[in-house]
Amino acid sequence: MKRIAVFFTFFDDIKIVYGNLISNDSLTVRFPRGLNISADEIESAFIYFFSTKENIPVKIKEIFEDKVFFEELQVADNKFLRGHWVNYKNSFSLVLLDDNNSKLYNQRCLDINLSAKNKLAIGLRETVNRADNDNRELFSFLFQINSKLDEILSILKPISNAENMYEVVCSAVSTQGILFFSKTTLDTNVNVFLQGNFCGFGEHFDFALIGKPDIIKLNPDGTGIYKLSFAGLEDDIKDGIVRFIFAKEREILKEARIDA
Repeated sequence: MKRIAVFFTFFDDIKIVYGNLISNDSLTVRFPRGLNISADEIESAFIYFFSTKENIPVKIKEIFEDKVFFEELQVADNKFLRGHWVNYKNSFSLVLLDDNNSKLYNQRCLDINLSAKNKLAIGLRETVNRADNDNRELFSFLFQINSKLDEILSILKPISNAENMYEVVCSAVSTQGILFFSKTTLDTNVNVFLQGNFCGFGEHFDFALIGKPDIIKLNPDGTGIYKLSFAGLEDDIKDGIVRFIFAKEREILKEARIDA
């Protein structure tokens, strides 16, 4: 059996479900915890193969208990959705950049990411790694308390009301970037500023990105799902994101008992 990820695209969301490919010929996938997705709401789907780093577009033929039978479709491969993606639901803030505000938000991006690098949580993690056996348990406990407080503050913290900033909804995250739903059509030739945060699994930090979004799915009403790359982020912040993603992926695989 081969571990795969199936991307199900909806009007305003992308859901990623891990499973085992039990038959290449009939494209049969076993989801140990069941699919738990209404097939009628799915607009498109594709299977990502971790072993070959390829994906193929598919449609559902039949669902039988924990097994789903797919049929391969002959359409273009989605080059933007490759690698380790996990679902992460959160509201982020976005601003369209122009000549008047680019300088302001470039500086804001630098300030937010610098603050993330210097967070107490990162310092605590380093201290835990350096601590001797007698102090390691205490520092580990303090780190967990700090992480929980950060998660609570993140939930309570309102979206920034800066000028021309509006809310987008994150669907998923990978080592490459994030996927988010926007109620406004975004120009892929125009830079955007995006501010968000990651919390959970011992990680919590704010981050900011500036870049041109890629269209994943555009709806007739102008809404759409976009990808924004993590290119340009400093290594320290990328490392935190990678730890978050792999911790979340390990939890998913453990809960579902999916073969790696």
